[in-house]
Formats: sequence, structure tokens, C-alpha cells
Amino acid sequence: MEYQTNFDTESETYHIPPLIGGFQISGLPPGKVKLSANHPEYTPLEVDDIPVEEDKTTEDVLLTLSKGTLVHGWVKDVNGRKKDNIALNCSSRGFSATTQTDDQGEFSFPHVSKGNASIYVRYIETAVRFKVTGEEEKEINIDFSQAGSISGKIHLPSELENAIFNISFRSCDEEQQNQRSTYTGVGSNYSFRKEGLLPGKYKLALHGFRRVDGSTVRLNLTTSPAEIIVEISPKQKVTRDITVLEITDPE
Repeated sequence: MEYQTNFDTESETYHIPPLIGGFQISGLPPGKVKLSANHPEYTPLEVDDIPVEEDKTTEDVLLTLSKGTLVHGWVKDVNGRKKDNIALNCSSRGFSATTQTDDQGEFSFPHVSKGNASIYVRYIETAVRFKVTGEEEKEINIDFSQAGSISGKIHLPSELENAIFNISFRSCDEEQQNQRSTYTGVGSNYSFRKEGLLPGKYKLALHGFRRVDGSTVRLNLTTSPAEIIVEISPKQKVTRDITVLEITDPE
């Protein structure tokens, strides 16, 4: 089997040619290193915190590569039609790949690693979260015909009218196939609108920034309501306004 191993320290990456049945490296600085193994027909593997002592040889590190999970499915647009040529990025621990939906609106990602994973859909600038548990195949269908939206307006004190804002939307249910953190900007009239939110419960957070001495700094905001939780039903359009009560510049 051919593969490449990368040893990552704080500042360097070592590319090690494979040996028959194993690998070895000398000259590593003392400390902890990370080992990653990659092969086009297997899921990437990472081993963290391998201790390296000066003038000593580590214990053998056993790498067991797996085929991973084939993640596949389709994407429907807001009109319920399977949509072709949609750019997608799938990521999980040690794994990242891009593809496009075919002429049937379908996609596949082979060799996805176990754990939390997500598919980012550029068509509507949103990401779908799911778990991979080691099964051979997992079907993830993304149906934006059921998506809803959140819109609203930000009410500000006059001294904040030169600030810049954006809003993050994060699913409150980590176990559901749902959207992870995504952002939308706030217009010049301090209104916002986010489309493509799949049904579920979301936490909204307002982020403010201001230019200070040529640099952009993040502002500490106190808002009403203090915590903004919105539940979206299929195709629902929700309106939520946000009032900024107080602002302090970071120290």
C-alpha cells in the first residue's frame, strides 16, 4: 500500500517516503507531534499527541486505515427541483473534498471519516451538519424547498451608526441534520435577511465591529432580547428585530 505520512510539529511538516510495511523518521525535535496518513482509497487518519523524547525512539505507532463511509444524496432547490452543477464541500475530521451535483442533482463523497461532518452548499451559502458513525453508506438529501427565512431590523443608538454588523445563525440541536454556523451581513439601513434555513431551532447572535486607528476591532454588545432563539417550521418566514442597548469597546 502506498501512502504518505506527515509529522506536524508547531512549526514544521515532515514528508516521509513509505517503507514496506512501515515507516520511520529521525531528527524530530522533542515534544508532541501529530501523524496523518493519506491514501486515495481510504479515509484520512490522524493520530495526535505522539510523545517524542530527545535521543530516544518512540514505541511503534500502528495505523489502521479504513474505507470510511460513502456519503451520497441529492440537492433540491427552493422550487423542489433537483438541481445540477451545485458546488459542495464535505468536511469531517481529517477529511475535506469538493464536488458538484450531476445532471440528476445527485452527489457522492467516498471515504468520509467518522465523527461530526458537514456539507457546505455554495448555491445558498449554507451548511448541513450530520454524524458519520462508520456505516458503509449514508444518505444525506438536502431539500431547500422546505427551507425558511429570518429577517429583521437592528435598532441602534446614534453613536453606533458608523459600526459594521453581521449576524450568525447556529442550530441549537447538534444531533439533527441541520445548519451549523452561517452568517449574513447587515445592510446600510440595518436590516437583514437570511434565506435557506432548514427547519429547526436556531440561535442568533449579533456581532459588531468598528474601525479604530486603522484596525477593525470587535465590539461588546448588549442586546434585547439578550438571547435570540428562533424555531423555523417548513417554509416559514420569521421576523425578529434586535435592539442594541449598550456597547463597549474591547480593552
